[in-house]
Amino acid sequence: MNLCEQRELLSRAIRGVAPSQPAALLTNGLPAPAAEPEIINRIITAAAAGDNTLIAAQPGTIELLQMVLLNSALQTLKFFSGPTLLQDLPNFAAGEGYELAFTAGLIPYWRIPAGNALILNLSVGTRVDGFLNYRVKT
Repeated sequence: MNLCEQRELLSRAIRGVAPSQPAALLTNGLPAPAAEPEIINRIITAAAAGDNTLIAAQPGTIELLQMVLLNSALQTLKFFSGPTLLQDLPNFAAGEGYELAFTAGLIPYWRIPAGNALILNLSVGTRVDGFLNYRVKT
């Protein structure tokens, strides 16, 4: 047994942690905090008038972290979480872009409750492209 292994065993004994418990699960003698959920990237290609699902309903809370859109024709864009209006962009011009940039600390712009989808409603059936990044917290 090398010196590092001896230190680890001694540290476990002092903290009352069983030698068989994986070291990766320990932080000052306590279980390590849960890992942050994976950030998921989704491409946006909406072109139908009416509701377009950007993120399908999830079993946990959807946290929108970033979104970039480019509009192809004058129209109104509305974002919904279930029946709740999140954002209304009236008279959104052709060629105009919209951005919600990553924030320090990954603070979400919108939190969509479990069981609800993120919906983009287009007033005209013309193309809206872009991408978004989100995570799902259970």
